Amino acid sequence: MVPTDNPHQIDVYDFVLPFSGRLDPSIQWVQLAQRMPWEELGTQYAQCFSATQGRPALAPRIAIGAVLIQQMKGVTDTETVQEIRENPYLQYFLGYPDYCYRQCCDPSLLVTIRRRLGPDLIAQ
Repeated sequence: MVPTDNPHQIDVYDFVLPFSGRLDPSIQWVQLAQRMPWEELGTQYAQCFSATQGRPALAPRIAIGAVLIQQMKGVTDTETVQEIRENPYLQYFLGYPDYCYRQCCDPSLLVTIRRRLGPDLIAQ
């Protein structure tokens, strides 16, 4: 016997989240966020920019974290930005205080970030 599915999709606001508004501290992104030397990496990231010229840079944790997510997952720039947008654990890793529905950045910006960081800082 095969159970029948409800042919009508429930409303997105009625969908129950499994973590009841709290993130599971055992998830790798939560644990990695606690171990990352964000302050040190942010200082190195800031050295890639002028203090007086150009538009404001993307926050260091978001920029460095997005590149790290991409490296660990082995996905494209577009997929990286989309996964961050969809995943509250990745947003926590990037330092967001709560879930955000918007993209963290344009996917093309990741190319510029990787170039500015250079392979040595990315490898760190």
